Amino acid sequence: MTLFTLLIVMAFERVVVKAKSLQLATIAQRYFSYIERLIHKKEAQEPKTARSEMTTALIVAGLPTATVWILAAYLPSPFVFFLHLLILWICIGCSSARKSYKGYLQAANRQDYEACSLYSQQFGNEDGDLSHVGRQLVFINYTHYASIIIVFVILGLPGLVFYVLCRQWHLLQTREGLSKQYTQKLMFILDWLPSRISTVGFLLVGHFSRALPVWLSTFSDSELSAFEVLEKVSKASEDSPSIENAELQEPLQMVKLVKRNIIFLLMLVSAMTLVGVIS
Repeated sequence: MTLFTLLIVMAFERVVVKAKSLQLATIAQRYFSYIERLIHKKEAQEPKTARSEMTTALIVAGLPTATVWILAAYLPSPFVFFLHLLILWICIGCSSARKSYKGYLQAANRQDYEACSLYSQQFGNEDGDLSHVGRQLVFINYTHYASIIIVFVILGLPGLVFYVLCRQWHLLQTREGLSKQYTQKLMFILDWLPSRISTVGFLLVGHFSRALPVWLSTFSDSELSAFEVLEKVSKASEDSPSIENAELQEPLQMVKLVKRNIIFLLMLVSAMTLVGVIS
């Protein structure tokens, strides 16, 4: 069922524009707003500590995870299948980033550097430096596609819910300028394995001999974040264009790399399904 669910959702996500009310960021924001009201009431009675911050993050993600686990365990099979489709479709993809990237492509085709910089800021390239666009696109693909697939296959639907809610909670803390040290540590732990599994694909669909030593070095450096792992391995896996407008073309090469990587991950899931490793 895992492969079948992934294929249906991936195909559906490509052809259907997700309504804002069904996007993960919107749903998570509503849920977090309710949780924050409860937290503020409690903070008036108890001082905020490092332990309470970590506990809050775990509870915020843990309650929906437990609910999904109970539903998946006790609902009839047809309802469980629909639940898998619905939640996976909500979690995967990012409509706003895709829209901004399309604008970036149009600007790149007409070699409008200023417009490219502005569009890149819309999908997370904070300083607008075009030399940083490639790595930002690799990370976006990881957070909205590759990591979703990997976590879903390894940990199932409850694990996926826990992962995406922890990620969204961390993004909320960062965006609001709140203390993020402990949620950052949590995401470092959650992303450690998926980021390295994802970059295995870069080796196999990119420049294997050059990227392999870089990939192996990520295991010896315990301080590397998922962003840094993806940046290092993707850069080593893909040849940088040596043409005049390489600054605009390099991100396009990176996008081709991550698209090949997603195909590789789906093929890997297919092979694992055929041999009975996953159901």
